[in-house]
Amino acid sequence: MSLKMESLNTLFEKEELKNLEFSNIEVIENEVDRKARTEALNTAMILGNSYKSKVKIFFTLRDGNEGVVETTVWHAGDSNVSLKGEILIPTHAIRKVSW
Repeated sequence: MSLKMESLNTLFEKEELKNLEFSNIEVIENEVDRKARTEALNTAMILGNSYKSKVKIFFTLRDGNEGVVETTVWHAGDSNVSLKGEILIPTHAIRKVSW
């Protein structure tokens, strides 16, 4: 069940992500910010694999709405982030990562 979080982001359960349509365009325009996202995703992967720590991933959907999921990152690749249960989030749809 989805809940509203921080008034702009819908909080999704990890299992709900399979039914979502993520943005098909890059959501971060600035190259410096895209590099920071890559570094944050790599840190999230280390936190998940080494410490089983969850992070919040903020993303944009195809319809322009924004969402967030609190989960453990198994792998952070150039094109996708992998979560448990063969769930993928396209990297270009991720706006922010926090822990």
